[in-house]
Amino acid sequence: MSYAVLVLERPWWPVSQDPAQTSVAPFLDGLSRLDDLSVFYATFFDARSFGQALEHLMDARKLDGIKKVIIYVASHGSGARIGGENGPGINLTTVFDRIAQHGKGKVAGVMLDSCDVGMQYETIAQGMVDSNIRWVTGFAASLDWLTATTIHLHLLSALSQLEVAQLQTT
Repeated sequence: MSYAVLVLERPWWPVSQDPAQTSVAPFLDGLSRLDDLSVFYATFFDARSFGQALEHLMDARKLDGIKKVIIYVASHGSGARIGGENGPGINLTTVFDRIAQHGKGKVAGVMLDSCDVGMQYETIAQGMVDSNIRWVTGFAASLDWLTATTIHLHLLSALSQLEVAQLQTT
């Protein structure tokens, strides 16, 4: 396989509400083992740390042989903003700007695991053009955390069966 999944996750709830710090990481670890999929993680809190996390992941030596990546952004969402549940949110345009800035032409697709941002059609379309991304998934409604996570696990499992050329056109 010559592609990987880069997960950028923002803490879902404050530690006072969720001491165990719920994360998509263990679910994706399991998928990685089942489907032999390379998955790399970073945490972000705001627009600045999102860019730093993406840059950090894109510079990893383990990606040297990787031709394409899927960016999986996991965070609460509302309207055109990612995050904001427990701190400042990030404008969806900024997410695509950072992908264009740090993606090194390796980003085939983006999974937005954030409620409501999928309905931002014009922003997503422009972000795809500006970032040279072939596809984006996102929710145009609110879903509970586990449902949204399992939907993305299923999609990633299906995508893991594709060759790089297919991944770029899916």
